[in-house]
Amino acid sequence: MPLTRNLVKKVVFDPEAIEPMVAAFKAACQSLQLVDRDDLLTQIVARKVIEVAGTGERDPERLRDLVLLALKESDRRIA
Repeated sequence: MPLTRNLVKKVVFDPEAIEPMVAAFKAACQSLQLVDRDDLLTQIVARKVIEVAGTGERDPERLRDLVLLALKESDRRIA
């Protein structure tokens, strides 16, 4: 699932924020070897990008790293 208006409808991002969010999303998916945009994990990644970007982070590499870290921490809590 791409970063669409459906996912960002509760938070408003300026146009300059969208590009790094998309880059971070793509990089995180590539890192996790996710190719199916409709996969549940892909949707979780998209939501996590939005969540992290909502804190004001705009660097795509830092966004990606924070998303991957959050997912890793979530995985540890579940295990």
